[in-house]
Amino acid sequence: MSEEDLQNEAVETQEAPAQEVARPDYVPEEYWANGQVDIKKMTDDLAMDKKRIDDLRRIISQPKKPEPYDKLFEDRELNDYQKEDMSVYVQLANKNGLSKKQAEQLYDDYSAALQERYQKQVEEYNKQLEEEKKAFGPEYQNVVDGLNAFGSNKVKSGEWTEQMQKDFYGMAMNTNQLRILSQLVANQPRLNLSGGNSQSNDGDSLTKELYNLSSTYHKMVKMGRGDEPAVQDMKNRLNKLQGEYNRMIDLQGVSNEL
Repeated sequence: MSEEDLQNEAVETQEAPAQEVARPDYVPEEYWANGQVDIKKMTDDLAMDKKRIDDLRRIISQPKKPEPYDKLFEDRELNDYQKEDMSVYVQLANKNGLSKKQAEQLYDDYSAALQERYQKQVEEYNKQLEEEKKAFGPEYQNVVDGLNAFGSNKVKSGEWTEQMQKDFYGMAMNTNQLRILSQLVANQPRLNLSGGNSQSNDGDSLTKELYNLSSTYHKMVKMGRGDEPAVQDMKNRLNKLQGEYNRMIDLQGVSNEL
């Protein structure tokens, strides 16, 4: 090959364009430049992503403390019972980091659950009441009317408050209790609820304990706490006292007949 041929081949080789390197599929297009991976851009983006992840973790692990509040349901009319326990509830909600909206929602949900539970207890009570009416017999309504009149007269005379009247009515939850109260009223001249004319200190003490325990028990039931162990113990004690009182009334009746 002549010297001229060699020179021409060298020129052709120098003028031939360089072959472009194809981007691999696993390399994103934004990290590919001039036929190679843009290492600097990739490391900068990774560092930024790590910072974002760290910031997100810090936000999640340290939630924003809600703004303090001293009352809930400012646009709602609350009943007396709700007003009484609202201050304590607000303190607990703030202590546990609940926002005002969360605290109101939780209160409504809890109140709805209590109301549902109370409604079931009322339905069960009404069902039991119908059974008690049948067990008591045809004189049931006459006895109830008599006890209602007795309680009303006590209030009118100033001997009882209206709350005492309600507590008195609340003591008659079943047939035995109704019979005890009716016997108590029938013996009123000799044995009254205040114990002032009691024939014996034992009878006076038993009457007061029965009255106080029954009032407390029925208040707890109305608050939806009838299933609590302490309230169940109270119920057992109440049943025992009622049995003792019933026997005392029977003995008094025998003594009066003699």
